[in-house]
Amino acid sequence: MITLLSILLLISLMVFFVPGKLKYPLTFITIFAGGMVSFWEALRVCLTSVNKIEFASYNIRIFDQPAYASMDMLTAVFVLIVSIVGISVLIYARDYVKHYVKSKSPAQISLHYCALSVLFFLCSEL
Repeated sequence: MITLLSILLLISLMVFFVPGKLKYPLTFITIFAGGMVSFWEALRVCLTSVNKIEFASYNIRIFDQPAYASMDMLTAVFVLIVSIVGISVLIYARDYVKHYVKSKSPAQISLHYCALSVLFFLCSEL
């Protein structure tokens, strides 16, 4: 998942380098992909009888102990909510930003979409 987060954050930064008409589709694809991954992982936790699922180690050591990513039932419910709301906000953002495209610079529009992506990924614990 850490590798996925890194890849999605790098793709989110690419929004600064694409033409104006591709900014929203790029943001939509990255948030939708991250949303679906976190949604399915959270759904897997909610549907299993295990109290906590630990994901593979990422070869990260904290105080000489391997670091594991884990998700319990409460975390899974919050990740489900964040995934659904995040994709809904993204759909709303298309019409919201459409009014500002003519009056704002491309860098400001890119910053909006990049911040939206980063906020979503940090909230969804990818």
